Amino acid sequence: MEPERKEPEFATLEERMLSYRAEFDLRIPRQSYALCMLDGRSFSHMVKKRYKRPFDDNFIKLMNDTAAYVCSQVQGAKFAFVQSDEISIFFTDKDAPESTLFYDGRIVKLLSIIPAIATSYFNKHVLDDKLAIENISASDLKQIVESEPMYQFDCKVWTVPSLYEVMNWFLYRQRDCMKNSKGQAAQAYLSHKQLLNLTSDEQIALLKEEKNIDWFTNFNDGEKYGRFIYKEKELHSREIKGEMIEYERSVWKSHYGHNLNTDDGKKWFVENMIAPFSFPEEDKLPLINREYGER
Repeated sequence: MEPERKEPEFATLEERMLSYRAEFDLRIPRQSYALCMLDGRSFSHMVKKRYKRPFDDNFIKLMNDTAAYVCSQVQGAKFAFVQSDEISIFFTDKDAPESTLFYDGRIVKLLSIIPAIATSYFNKHVLDDKLAIENISASDLKQIVESEPMYQFDCKVWTVPSLYEVMNWFLYRQRDCMKNSKGQAAQAYLSHKQLLNLTSDEQIALLKEEKNIDWFTNFNDGEKYGRFIYKEKELHSREIKGEMIEYERSVWKSHYGHNLNTDDGKKWFVENMIAPFSFPEEDKLPLINREYGER
């Protein structure tokens, strides 16, 4: 016979209530490699109504800028990858002993604050663009705000066991990006009937045959392979007591993606996304001369 379960005793109501909440206050372990994915919630319909097909420079810039802003706010963020309405962020505290994760890695905070940052930034700049493009007066602002649809991001957070799997995550998302990019290009110029039951590679082959539009040469690398967001140093200057002083500042910027399915692309990723950080050497070594993807 099982012993009778004894309920814990609490000195106060506050102590009891907070104990329930604490059971779900999980944390990402220290010294982990963590990933976060932001995904536009029901973006498809709203984006199709507002932005040009197959690729809209304004939407791409807005997604890139949103990713850069989120990275600037998330402690431990190293870089991000943007494709379509999706942002993947790599963050960790494993590159320096004194590093800490955003909100100490508390998952409830990460899953609430990070999408809130992205959602508020994205909506603010959608509205700014609308006001600037349409030259709307301040008196119309209230009506515009009330009628404007609200864009929202959801969020997922998890860890992976190694830098090898960090790279594989971004390889996986880039392959999805390429598939989506080919489909978007074909769907912008060909009918649903023409594309029915065709793979993405067959779709772009038909696009070239029917419209003389070559996915490989007619679209830029950012549209085909997505964009990486990471810090780079910029030279700035300011006047101090009548003298111009130059200084460097690290700024989050977007860069066209490299094709990670190629040896050159994998080498670029290792050298530019991983090597600059002080990760343990035993973690970095398996990245060299390793086959990525399916095993």
